Amino acid sequence: MRRTLWLWFWVAVWIRHANLRDLKGEEETRRGQYIFTQGTKLIVTAHQLPAPSVVVFQPSEEELSKGTATLVCLVSKLSGALVDISWTANETAVTSEVPPSRPSRESDGTFSVSSCLTISAAEWREDRVYSCIVQQGASLTQRSIQQSRC
Repeated sequence: MRRTLWLWFWVAVWIRHANLRDLKGEEETRRGQYIFTQGTKLIVTAHQLPAPSVVVFQPSEEELSKGTATLVCLVSKLSGALVDISWTANETAVTSEVPPSRPSRESDGTFSVSSCLTISAAEWREDRVYSCIVQQGASLTQRSIQQSRC
């Protein structure tokens, strides 16, 4: 406990004397997001962030009839606005042509964000396992969807 308090003291001193600005426009106890004028980010967080809620939605039948399939990953209950979202198909990385939405702050102080992966209807029918992987700090949450399980 003493070591943790000592670390927080030195982080607070360093932040106070560095040329930083608060990204959120508010001070938080033991947690904050800061950025240097050159763009280097410093993130001070609690030891373990709570896992966000992650839901993956299947494509609609109407969209499939047109030859495409869009998978939507909705992430909520994020502790902060900085998050990485990636997709895999059968554990192989795939890229989305559409960047994730901008994080929006909810009334409870958490953040929500969404990501879409558009594939062909034929790829969806191949019954691959598609996974949305959400990383915030050291916390990793993954949700998967498969055509045969929908």
